[in-house]
Amino acid sequence: MLTFGGVLALSMVMFTGCASAGVSTPTPSASPTRAAAAVAPTAPSTAQAVTPAAEASIVIGGTSVSITDAEGSPVADVAYEGPADGVVASLTALLGQPTTTVHQNEKCISDSVDSAWGGLILNYTGTQSGNPVAFTLSVTGNVPGAVVETTHGARVGEPWPDYFAGVADHPMTTGEFSGKTFVELIDDQFTPWGQDAGIIVRTDDSSTISSIFGPTTLDHDC
Repeated sequence: MLTFGGVLALSMVMFTGCASAGVSTPTPSASPTRAAAAVAPTAPSTAQAVTPAAEASIVIGGTSVSITDAEGSPVADVAYEGPADGVVASLTALLGQPTTTVHQNEKCISDSVDSAWGGLILNYTGTQSGNPVAFTLSVTGNVPGAVVETTHGARVGEPWPDYFAGVADHPMTTGEFSGKTFVELIDDQFTPWGQDAGIIVRTDDSSTISSIFGPTTLDHDC
């Protein structure tokens, strides 16, 4: 039988054992590693760089028209006072078959033929392009497959002030038509007819180039 002292000693031993058992401090677990953000795959580009189709070049000079193909090779340089069949054939090879209109007994264009490629019209006197006759050119709009300009760079539809700045000293005339003031200017002279003849560049509103035509004279009435 335990005495009071024995009970006390046993209680102390039990208490000490409980204290020494203690609660162990848990080792902190490692911080979770953040998953790397997923990178969206780059979609392959489907856009293709569009290269403008090469175009032929037609330069309407003072005494002849020069034609260059889309590769930059000379095709023809044809004087206005001569058969038109060569230049018609050259333009047809580059631009396709023209629209043909025959004129007879009309003011300014009697007994002549128009061959038109879009906004470019070649008119030759008579009804046979192989005859030794003169021809003229006019441009009033876009010509599919070709860039058409004058010796000094005039192109129909482009700004008149930009062009005029380089040719302001050329012979010119002005007039009134349908309530607007037009200007006609000699871009390049057709020397056989004098200084007031040649390839004419016209604006109907002093804003854009309206047309190119000739050779003719500044005092033409058609």
